[in-house]
Amino acid sequence: MTTSQQPSPAVSRHVDLVKWLGLSLLSLFVLFITVLVLTGEAWRALGYVLVALFGFLIVLAVYFWGVMIFGGFFQIIRRHGTPVPWDINPAQPQAAPEHDIDPGLELLAAGVLVYHLGEVRPIIHFRQVPTANMRAIRPFVVVRTGGERRYLFDFTLTNAHDKPLLAHQISRDLTHTPQLVTLPFRLVADSPRTLTGQRWTLQVRSGVTVVTSFRFTFVDGVDQAVVGLQPPAADDEPPLPSQQALLERLVDAALKQDVLLNTQEITLEDL
Repeated sequence: MTTSQQPSPAVSRHVDLVKWLGLSLLSLFVLFITVLVLTGEAWRALGYVLVALFGFLIVLAVYFWGVMIFGGFFQIIRRHGTPVPWDINPAQPQAAPEHDIDPGLELLAAGVLVYHLGEVRPIIHFRQVPTANMRAIRPFVVVRTGGERRYLFDFTLTNAHDKPLLAHQISRDLTHTPQLVTLPFRLVADSPRTLTGQRWTLQVRSGVTVVTSFRFTFVDGVDQAVVGLQPPAADDEPPLPSQQALLERLVDAALKQDVLLNTQEITLEDL
């Protein structure tokens, strides 16, 4: 409970006296100017008004800068009493305050899962997707966050002609542990060879944040899969065993989820 502090009677009388003096002086000045105007000395009255206005501006400026420069100093001088230290009772711990602060997302990888004919386990690709024996694809991201919460992800896939093929929203509960987030369905290609040479774009958003936006190219020839948490260049060193093992575990978890949910398939040509 808080109580308002009322001003003392002496302070109130002082304020009332100042107001009365100010109004009296203003009334006398207005009466003086009126007399000058009525006696035909309008220019003289105008001069007095300008001088009074100029003086008022000077007083106002002095007051403003005085408060700005010396206000804190005078406040310290007028301060009474001694500061009281905080008393924290260990027997009654204070409740931790709640903060609505988004810990943010950390992107670890982004690429495409490629399913081949006769194979159940997909192969991870990043910027080049081979069409040889390709049956279906599935864009993905690997993300984590500093605090446990639910995120909404908007996957948008665009073809080589900048035509949006699909837009799908996915909801996931994330923690500090990396998690693979991918479409809940596979995109099947009836004629994968016709995609060779095309560059498609994948954009993943979470709210107003663009998690990733990259292009991948359909290529023909030897399978050039890259397994790791970062998509290295062609001349980079092989991924670390820990990175490869982590991504493989994430893919295994996604496959188990597919079995439980009976993941559907959508034909690319029908998009």
